[in-house]
Amino acid sequence: NICSARFAMRPHFHFPGNMWTAHCSYIQTLIPPKVFPNKMQKLVKKAQKDHKKQFKSLVSESQKEPYLIGVGRFAYEHWPASHPNVRPCDVYAGPYQHSYSKLPKWSWWWTPKLQRAGWMSQEQFQGPKREWQCGEGRLYEYRFLYGTE
Repeated sequence: NICSARFAMRPHFHFPGNMWTAHCSYIQTLIPPKVFPNKMQKLVKKAQKDHKKQFKSLVSESQKEPYLIGVGRFAYEHWPASHPNVRPCDVYAGPYQHSYSKLPKWSWWWTPKLQRAGWMSQEQFQGPKREWQCGEGRLYEYRFLYGTE
């Protein structure tokens, strides 16, 4: 229901560069983008208050490194992938994952390859796995944002 050059699972579900195309019916299920960043901030505060031990790094990471959680300006890259019904695909089959420092070299020979996102395992994505990015954190986010899992 949404596709981009690369769908990244870490540090949060997002589309690097925030360039994507999607079915209108899917976009209509999302929280309006105007209120999404504020809703993500509320989510971080509520998770820290309700689940201090379970999501202990959440607030400190959201303040020091907002890109790890998908808050602040990074909320806009996270927004289109924030719904539990997201079914992403991407077209770049190379090893690039995320971040500006690891962009692939441009090539005339690059050929898009449409594939369902998830063809690259979580283990292949760089960086440590945090409790927020895995099962319980993801489910908590879905419940808070959309009232569902």
